[in-house]
Amino acid sequence: MLILPNTRFSFNGMIVLAAIASLLYYASIFVFSVNVPVGDDYAMLSFLNEFGAAGGIETKLKLLFSFHNEHRIVITRLIMLFCAKVTGSLDFRVLNLIGNSALLLTLVVISRMLRLSEIPLKLALLFLIVLQPQPLKLMFYPMAGVQAYFGLLFSFLYLNYSLKDSRWWYSALLCYLLAVFTTGSGIFLVIIGIPLLLYKKSYTRAALHAAVALPVVILYSPGSSNLQFLVEHPATVAKFFLLLLGSIAQLPMMGSPSLQIGFSLVLLGYFVYFIWDEARRTPARFSNERLAVFCSMLYLLMIIGLIALGRASLYERDLWGASLDGRYRIYSILFFAICCIDAVVRFSERGKVVVKFSASMATLALLFNLVWFAPSIITMRLDSLRRVRAMRQWQATGDISVLPIWSTPPEEAQANLVNAVRNGTYRP
Repeated sequence: MLILPNTRFSFNGMIVLAAIASLLYYASIFVFSVNVPVGDDYAMLSFLNEFGAAGGIETKLKLLFSFHNEHRIVITRLIMLFCAKVTGSLDFRVLNLIGNSALLLTLVVISRMLRLSEIPLKLALLFLIVLQPQPLKLMFYPMAGVQAYFGLLFSFLYLNYSLKDSRWWYSALLCYLLAVFTTGSGIFLVIIGIPLLLYKKSYTRAALHAAVALPVVILYSPGSSNLQFLVEHPATVAKFFLLLLGSIAQLPMMGSPSLQIGFSLVLLGYFVYFIWDEARRTPARFSNERLAVFCSMLYLLMIIGLIALGRASLYERDLWGASLDGRYRIYSILFFAICCIDAVVRFSERGKVVVKFSASMATLALLFNLVWFAPSIITMRLDSLRRVRAMRQWQATGDISVLPIWSTPPEEAQANLVNAVRNGTYRP
C-alpha cells in the first residue's frame, strides 16, 4: 500500500500519480500511433476527396453538414480539414493525438466542476482510472476518437456552464451547439440542462435553452430512435445497458457477462444511494458540488442508455462482445471514476480513517491502471506493426483486404484510399 505520511507528501504524491497516468497514456499514443486509416477513417478520406473536388460554398457546406450514420460530424470534419491544410495531407497520427487531447481537456473540466483540487486524492483517482487502455480502440481509431472525445468535452463544458451563475451563461448554449455538431447524442443534453436550470430557478435561461434546442432538433433531423425495437425487445435493451455500464469490471483475460451485469447493479445502487442520501439531508437541496456530481452521473447514464437503445438491434447476437468495444467503454469508466470520487468525499471528514482509506484507494487505482497497461503495451506494439505491414502490402499488391477496413465495404475503401493517395490528400 502507498504510505502517505503527511499532508504535503500526500498532496505531491497524488499529483505525481495523476502525472504518471497522463504520461503513460499519451506516451503510448505518441509511440504506437501509425499513419494508417482504420474503419470509418476511409469514409473521412472520401469526404476529403469530395470536399476538395466540390465547387461552390453551398456544395461544400452540404458535404460538411451531411450525415455520417446518425451523426452530423461537422466538428470532426473541420478538424480533419484543418489538419490536412496545415500539414499538407491527412496524418492519422496527428488526429490520434488531437482526439485523445480532448479527453485530457475533459478531465480538466470535470476536475473544475467537482473541485478535485481541494482533495488531491480525487484528482489522482480520476486520472488513474480514466487514463488507461480499456478504451483501446478509441486510443488508435482517429475518426472515432475525435468524435467521441470532443463530444465528451463539449458535453461536460455544457454542464459546467449550466451549473454556473455567471455572465458567461451563454457559453452553455455555444457548447450545446458544438456538442450537437460533434455527435448525435448532443441534441439530448438539454434533457439534463433544462431541468437543472429550473432546479436552480434560472427560468429565463431554461426558456432560452428550450428555444434553441427546439429548432436544432428539428433542423438536425435525427434518424430512427429505435423505439420500436425497445417496445418489442425491452429485455435485450436493458441487458445491453447493464453490460455497457458494467464493462469496466472486466480485467485482461478475465471476465464474464454476469460480472458486468452484477457490477452495473452495484453502480446503479450507488447512484440510488447518492440520491437518497441527498434527499434526507436538511435542507433537502444539492450543494453545488453534489449537483455537479449528480448531473455528471445522469449524463453518463443517459449516453449509455442511448447507445443501448441505438445499437442493441445491431448486436443482438453478441451483446457481451459489443459491450466490450473500446468505443463504448469510456462512459462506464467515467461513471465508475465519479462514483469513487464521491466516495472519497464521504470519507473525507473521518479523521484518521480517511488517511488509511486514501492510501488504499490510491494503491488500488494505481494497480488497476498498471494491470491494464502491462498487457496492453504488447497489444499496442503488435497492432501498430500489423497496420504498417498491411499498408506496405497494399502499396505493393493493391489488396485492400489486408488493411483494417472493418465494416467498410472493400470496394468503397479501395476507391477512397486510391483517390486520396492520387490527390495527395493522404500520403502513406
